[in-house]
Amino acid sequence: MPRPPAPVFLRVFSPKSSFHEWLNKQPSLPKLLKCFDIDRHCTTIKKPPSVFRASSVIEEAENVAALFETAPCSPELRYAVRITGGDCDKVGIQLNTATRGQTGVLSVDTRHADLSGTPKQFRELVVRIVERLWNGEDRLRAFPAHLIAGVLALLEARPETEIEPEARHRCRQVLDKRPDWLAVAQNGGSVRVLGKLDDKEEYPVRAVWEFPATTPGRAGLRHWLRAFWPLRR
Repeated sequence: MPRPPAPVFLRVFSPKSSFHEWLNKQPSLPKLLKCFDIDRHCTTIKKPPSVFRASSVIEEAENVAALFETAPCSPELRYAVRITGGDCDKVGIQLNTATRGQTGVLSVDTRHADLSGTPKQFRELVVRIVERLWNGEDRLRAFPAHLIAGVLALLEARPETEIEPEARHRCRQVLDKRPDWLAVAQNGGSVRVLGKLDDKEEYPVRAVWEFPATTPGRAGLRHWLRAFWPLRR
């Protein structure tokens, strides 16, 4: 059987300009370091950059959505650079997993790690990531606002043992800002993310996220959610 893919560590950031900088012909080192909240001319790293482990695209989306709800606002595009354990080993950066995340989504918080290293090591890390990009490796991610909204709906529906009350409330705060984006399926087993393309003709877009079969009360989940989202076919 094929071996499962090695986990990656996501460093999430928001400026679009930082995302495009990775793709420039001659990327700016100071701008790329800003993705890690590191100043090019600093002599020490006062706050180790925070990353979140992911072993699948679903875990990547959960990590980004959970981070988004820590500062609730209307869903917005987010970006991430994908770092491997091999990258860190190569440049001497340590992955410190002793500190849990603070999102309130327990599975996400257990994936948290801090990157510990010197400014020189982080500069070398950026060089290595650019090299890997130029080698054709999958090192960048973009997470559309609609994707984040759909994943937040799944996180909010998790049982009390998997999400803290404050985090559930923050998920709801974000979703309340765009109630027209979400609709619950008639069977209550999935949530649809709704949108459309910008064109003179109507081109609706419907993405479906399935609630896990292990979600408590999944069969009756529709009755709990319908207070927030309209039922649509």
